[in-house]
Parts: sequence; C-alpha cells; structure tokens
Amino acid sequence: MSIQEDIKKYIDQASSQINVGKEKLEGLVASLALDEKKAQIESIVAALKEKGLKDTVASWVGTGENHPINPDKIKEALGVNKIEELAAQAKMKASEVPQALSNLLPQIIDKLTPDGKEPENGIAAAAVKLLKGIQSRTGASA
Repeated sequence: MSIQEDIKKYIDQASSQINVGKEKLEGLVASLALDEKKAQIESIVAALKEKGLKDTVASWVGTGENHPINPDKIKEALGVNKIEELAAQAKMKASEVPQALSNLLPQIIDKLTPDGKEPENGIAAAAVKLLKGIQSRTGASA
C-alpha cells in the first residue's frame, strides 16, 4: 500500500471516528502541504515542540509506537488564529480541527518519516511530495 493510500485510509477512519466528512479531512490534509513555502505541517510540528510536546512528536517521527495527542494540546499549541485559518482552508468548523489533527497528525508524520528521522529537506518537503495525490483530488492549490 502506498503512503497516499495509507493516508486516505487514515482519513476514512478519522472521518467515522470524529463524524467529520472525508472531503473536509482531505482538504485539511491537503492544506498542510500546499507547497514547500506554504506547508503548514512544519510550523505545526514546531509549535507542538515549543509547547513541550517534543517527546510526542519524536514518537511520531521515530520507529516505535506513536503517542496520542489530546486535541486540547493541539488547540493550545496552535492558537485560535491558526485553528481558524486551517478550518477556513478545509471548509471545516474551527471546533473540528483540533480533533481531526489529533487523529491524523501522528499517522501522517509517521508515514512521512519512515526511516525514524526527519527528512533532510524537512517534513514540509516530504509532505508536499507525498500528499500531491490528495491535493489534486480535493482541488487545493497554492
């Protein structure tokens, strides 16, 4: 199974777990990696690390088990403005974004770092390269 297929599977699972439409979650994932300059996944990871969640993020990057993250921790790390920005890009309610990210980020980061370390060019470059299929499906553009 390709990484894109895995991520689509995670989106399907998250959609049923948190009762948010697949299209919205696909839009959220696509908005994380529009292009390397606008890739928000890198800033999200940095914000989580800055808020004391380095070990959690390291578990996603590493080869062991992925630690879960509480949606409230995501909301606290990103702040209201970033949550609202992501919600607008994905056509979601702001209240849905932290839960969606808590379901998807551990799995997506894990898939973007298969060797247990961040890619040389950064997570954003890997995300842009690997999530292009989802972008084209949702119509997201830079």
